[in-house]
Amino acid sequence: MAMARYQPPGGRGPQPRGMPPARRQLPPPDPAVRQRALAALKQFAAYGTTTIEAKSGYGLDVASELKILGLHKELNAEQPLEIVSTFLGAHALPPSG
Repeated sequence: MAMARYQPPGGRGPQPRGMPPARRQLPPPDPAVRQRALAALKQFAAYGTTTIEAKSGYGLDVASELKILGLHKELNAEQPLEIVSTFLGAHALPPSG
């Protein structure tokens, strides 16, 4: 099985489903993302959910990944649901060098 070559967002390379290619490189606006996530978590809790899985691996650099994981950690501490972070990496490999 051959690994697909990395292509930047907007190219024809592999991209995560459901995420607009242009958003991949831009960090999300924390307040807006936090509010949407808290609203979703509140709704999950209302239906009796106790644990959710949150994916990381959508950032193309360490700083983006740390930002995503930091948000998972903050949200986990702010509300009663348990958030389990799972790395879902290697959608495509960035260029080396």
